Order: sequence, then structure tokens, then C-alpha cells
Amino acid sequence: MVYAHEFGHIALGLPDLYSYQIAYKGPADWREAAVYVGPWDLMSRSNERPQIGAWGKVHVGWISPNRVLEILPGQEGRANLEPLEKSTSGTQAILIYLNSSTYFIVENREPIGHDSVLPDEGVLVSYVDESKYWHGNGPVVIQDANPENLSRWQLSHPTFKIGPGAKSEYVNQTYNLIVSLLGKTSDNSYIVDVSTQGRTKTQTQPFATQYQVQLLLVVMAVVVVAASITIANRKRKKRQGYGCASLVREGTRKLR
Repeated sequence: MVYAHEFGHIALGLPDLYSYQIAYKGPADWREAAVYVGPWDLMSRSNERPQIGAWGKVHVGWISPNRVLEILPGQEGRANLEPLEKSTSGTQAILIYLNSSTYFIVENREPIGHDSVLPDEGVLVSYVDESKYWHGNGPVVIQDANPENLSRWQLSHPTFKIGPGAKSEYVNQTYNLIVSLLGKTSDNSYIVDVSTQGRTKTQTQPFATQYQVQLLLVVMAVVVVAASITIANRKRKKRQGYGCASLVREGTRKLR
């Protein structure tokens, strides 16, 4: 895997994604320099190397522009974000631009192929500063969904996902950015919604509101059906009552 890492430098022009400042100090564990992206990229430091992340793949053209959703400041967008290791013509990266050199990149990492060595799965959100491209200054920094877990360089559970106890939303108030996971499909794609306008009233509980409206419609339909049945039953009983009364009167008349 050392050869693959160096190939990334020589043939692809990709930089190291670990801290030179920490590496030069000679830490007890050489992986401690991986404070930017942990074990989530071939160009970082880890014992078991995964593939190149979405940022590197976009740079070298392995993810073509038609598979990238680009969102400019003030815009919103939504995409079915497919796994990075999957062979597909669908969306595999979301770029959320802040200015000409900084942006966020969103990718879906699933335990497929080379990514089967990753410590977790789900959606990664990373901050990118192209001005720090060389010299181990951290051009890509993963935004950890669970920063309380272990040391920064280990980044064991930095992904956003859907499920019990999982975090399904990334919020950055500085940039009015909200990245929300709305669902996961059977092919491991995530439905990702992005807003660079902060949280609006309609975004506060997007699915709760829709669910409540649907529930209200169902309840109203049930009430209408129940009322119709009740009215029909009353009319039927009333007609039956009149019929019985007529028979009684007719029987009484004949007996006389």
C-alpha cells in the first residue's frame, strides 16, 4: 500500500493528507499525524489503506463532472448520493462552494471493495481549503459527526447516517450550511438534502410535517366513511321500523 500512496503523489499529483508538523515530531504511533482525515483516505496514514477519497477522485478526474452536484452560495440541492466505491453513472460527490478556494465536499463511504477496511460507514462531510494543498497543512479536514470518540487521528466514527443513535444532519452556523440525510435506499445510496440558507420553517421538520398532513387526510377519510356508514344504518333501521309497524297494524286489522 506504500506503493499505492506514492503513486498518488508521483502519477496523480495528490498531496499528503496528514500533518507534517506532527509527523516531524516523531510520535510514538506514526498514525498520530493523520489528524485531518484519519484512516479515510489513501493519501493519509493508516495500517490498512482505503481508496482515494472523493476530493482526490474529483481532482484527478476519476469522478467526472456529470457525477458531481455543485451548489453555490445561497443555493439548495438534493441528490441520491451513491457509494464512492460503486461503479455508477450516478452522483458520487456533492461540492458546496463557499468561495473560489474553499468548499465542503460530501461523499458516501460504504464497506465495498477497498473501502471494506474502513472503521465505519455512512456519509462524510469534509471542509476543503485549496490554498493548503501542499506541505501537510490539511487541505481536506473531515467534519467529525462524533468528536467525542477516541483521538482525532483515529476518526473511528465520523460519518453521518440514519438509524438509532446516529446523527443524520450536519449543521455549520458560520456558513448557514445544513446537510441532511433524508433516507437510505436499498442500494446503499443516501438521499442528501443541502441548504446554504440556514434552517427555514419548512426545513425544521420536513418529514414530520409531511407525515402529519398525510395522517390528517387519513383520519378525515376514516371519519367521513364512518359517518356515511352511521347515516346509512340509521336510514335502514328507520325503514325497517316503519315496515314492522305497518305489519303490526295490518295484522291487528285482520284479527278484528
